[in-house]
Amino acid sequence: MTETKCTLNEDFLEQMSKSSVIWLSATQVAEMLTYEACVRVLEYAMPQVSQGEAVMPFRTSMAIPGKGLFGMMPGALTADPGVFGIKLLSLYPDNAANNLPSHLGLFVLFSIDTGLPLAIMSGSVLTAIRTGGASALASKYLARTDAKILTIIGTGEQAQSHIAALTLVRDIKEIRIWGRNRHHAERLASLYADDIHRKVIVADKIKTAIKDSHIICTVTAATDPLLYGEWLEPGMHLNVVGSGYPHKAEVDSDCIRRARVYIDYEASALAQAGDLIRAFEAGTIAADHIICEIGSLILNSKLGRLSDDDITLYKSVGIAAQDLAVARYVFDQANQRGVGTIVGI
Repeated sequence: MTETKCTLNEDFLEQMSKSSVIWLSATQVAEMLTYEACVRVLEYAMPQVSQGEAVMPFRTSMAIPGKGLFGMMPGALTADPGVFGIKLLSLYPDNAANNLPSHLGLFVLFSIDTGLPLAIMSGSVLTAIRTGGASALASKYLARTDAKILTIIGTGEQAQSHIAALTLVRDIKEIRIWGRNRHHAERLASLYADDIHRKVIVADKIKTAIKDSHIICTVTAATDPLLYGEWLEPGMHLNVVGSGYPHKAEVDSDCIRRARVYIDYEASALAQAGDLIRAFEAGTIAADHIICEIGSLILNSKLGRLSDDDITLYKSVGIAAQDLAVARYVFDQANQRGVGTIVGI
């Protein structure tokens, strides 16, 4: 049996042979995307989202029976310099048992001017850093300026990411950690054993962990609420991060009712934020209970905390515009520093 040779136009093949992408490993992405840079990039990008300068279809996912999910997040930032791209991500909740992150994948970045692919990079590291960075940005605008006690509910990679990011925007003196598995919580706490500037405590109960806390981050895979509104105290700020699907919720409807609520992107939050959806369906809140998107808050700080006694809540679903903004930054840094492997298309 003879093989049929490719008969594509030679000019086309020659043109494509001149095209290339930069491949950036997880280590290289982490090296260039510091948390400081991430917060700064998101602070510039989120107002673009609120001003309609982003295209973001809802993310889609495919079940991998008995294993996890395969997710796809496409999007575009249309403001100069425009880019579009897609994140391809596997979500395997049981990966911790194999000492692997629960989120693994790739991000592919394209030029909005030519449509040519620009870079392929680790989507796992990108997601870990930008999610913590997004919560830090929200806390920068919403947490009390004198916030000193941070509570982390959850022990996965996002717990560590949030500690790194949140300690940049507030002078945190005490970190409290709660996890379903105390061994995992103690292991996370041990990473900060040499930190002479902060006390790190492992809590046995969530209610105890959040008492007198100023900033609370829920970063779990919980399906049903772990945190209840009756436990909240005046002045608290919550970053609710883990429940990015309609069937999941980390906080109950009373938490939502008692707080001034902020979101990353209205369309995604209303369709995919299980914490909010449950509160709507229960009749606990109406649509006007949500104050605004974070981008709108950045543009108008008067929409933020009205007093030190306000309870504020940022519901993070995670959106493509965040990935695109930080991926563009990483790509630019790679070009400036000569980092990455150039691969012909």
